[in-house]
Amino acid sequence: MVPSKFPFPKEVVYLTGFVELLIAIGILINPLQHLISIIGILLCIVLFPANIKAFIENIKFNGEPPTNLFYPLQLFYLIANKPIMK
Repeated sequence: MVPSKFPFPKEVVYLTGFVELLIAIGILINPLQHLISIIGILLCIVLFPANIKAFIENIKFNGEPPTNLFYPLQLFYLIANKPIMK
């Protein structure tokens, strides 16, 4: 999923996963909700092409093909963050 231009692709995947965990925790902290929701939206936008690439190229995840369920979930998360953005 990680473009070949990036060094250490496995570490990039772990780093983005760690950032996602920080976002999940940060969204629960009231003073940070606005900033964290913006970061979460940006992360979804940045990672979306990689998910499309994984689907088109049928890149396996733990030996399993990617699922179409993830794409609607990303859209749901983007829409779910909208009330926090107000």
